[in-house]
Amino acid sequence: VSLTLPGFFTPPDGSYANFTFALSGAGSINVPEGRWEQVGNTTRRLSFFVGQEGVGAGQTVNLVIPIFVGIHIADLGVRENDPGFTIEAAASQGPVSPVSIDRIKPVGSLGAVTMAFDPPQAGVAS
Repeated sequence: VSLTLPGFFTPPDGSYANFTFALSGAGSINVPEGRWEQVGNTTRRLSFFVGQEGVGAGQTVNLVIPIFVGIHIADLGVRENDPGFTIEAAASQGPVSPVSIDRIKPVGSLGAVTMAFDPPQAGVAS
């Protein structure tokens, strides 16, 4: 199974460009490892293997990605239900082409942030 995560990135030093890491899944499926790959300049792909038990229709899959993997959310945040987030699979009965993920929760992003106080005085509400 592969998830495409547009805009997500890893540190610019390239140390996490493409690598395999231990991955834990919650629930009844066993997901022993994942692979983090760069796909183009601004897109990353998270791939993982689901064993013979598979994933049933409507079954929720939760993946816990270790912090050392170095995944960073897109600089511009994540738009609600962004069609750029896709899932695809190399299923036992044939490949499943990429399809958009139905529900993507938005995450905001702050660009250049400044603060000003008027009057600039401690102990005074402004």
